[in-house]
Amino acid sequence: MNRSKFQRLPAVLSGLLLSGLCGTAVAQQSVQQTAPEQRQEIAFENQLDSAAVAQILTPTDALAGSFEQQKYLAVLPRPLNSSGHFDYAAGKGLEWAIEKPIASTVIISEQGISQQQGGKVVWQSDANSAETSTVANIMAAIFAGDLQTLSATFDISGQQSADNQYWQLQLTPQSDVLKNFFNRIDMSGQLNSTGQNLLRGLTLHEANGDRTEIRFSLTRLHDQ
Repeated sequence: MNRSKFQRLPAVLSGLLLSGLCGTAVAQQSVQQTAPEQRQEIAFENQLDSAAVAQILTPTDALAGSFEQQKYLAVLPRPLNSSGHFDYAAGKGLEWAIEKPIASTVIISEQGISQQQGGKVVWQSDANSAETSTVANIMAAIFAGDLQTLSATFDISGQQSADNQYWQLQLTPQSDVLKNFFNRIDMSGQLNSTGQNLLRGLTLHEANGDRTEIRFSLTRLHDQ
């Protein structure tokens, strides 16, 4: 893996794909709108073995929902906030639509990655780019619950709550090149009423100390 080809990976993955925030004006607006919030504290007492991880990361062909996102930058005292909705479908890719503070849509597919604002493409990179291909594969694997792809790129560990309703996974990059850019990706979720494991949270920890936290709600499996 060539380091020079991956020098923009953190910006592409956490900045463009997970944040969608562009420009100083947006950053200032997001900081002003940030407010403290209460989060449910869950005790994760049980370590997950490989078989339990395989039960959680079961293949999903389609997933959709809404999200709230916070980007923590070491140079700013408060996180940048954004929110919107997403739609993933196997074979089609992931649509990541920021609705607030400024509308912006990122499309991640086998063809590459593009960002749209106001109906116009403002950034794009095709799948021939090594960093684009890596980002697209990682994001697709996370939303699809693709254990084979994730385990080929990350060392995976995890824990579960005592009632087995909630779980969290830690994905640590295996490649030294990827370790230079981010330390870990955290996934968290829970069983729904029908016994399906749904993704509820995603956190990207960058090597420079920045991180992106995403909380999902109304996530649902649907027919393509």
